[in-house]
Order: sequence, then C-alpha cells, then structure tokens
Amino acid sequence: MWWDSGVSLFPDFTRDAIDADSDGIVDPYDIDDAALSLARLLCSGNDDMTKLAGWNAAVARYHAG
Repeated sequence: MWWDSGVSLFPDFTRDAIDADSDGIVDPYDIDDAALSLARLLCSGNDDMTKLAGWNAAVARYHAG
C-alpha cells in the first residue's frame, strides 16, 4: 500500500515543514507532519480558497513544489 512505502505527500517538504504532532521530529513520512505541512503550502498564497481560482492557484503551488 502507498502509506507504508515511504512515499511523502509532496517532494519539497523543507519549505513548509512543521512538527504537527510535537514529537520533536519534523518528518515528511509522518502523516501529521506531512498533512499540516501540505496544508501550509496550499494556503500560503493570498488566494480566496472559497473560489475555484483560489484552489487552482493552490494546486499550482503544490505542483511547483
């Protein structure tokens, strides 16, 4: 399965990395750290996430790494 194969949610984890579960380790393979870091990346712009254009911009940031 994908969740035990060591696959990170996104390739450039370092820019938005955060220790979401406060275990002292910022780990891209920890689902808590990875999910919150990904949320930070998606919401890092000034886009209106209630509009489709905002979501498109967020996904473009994700794909840009």
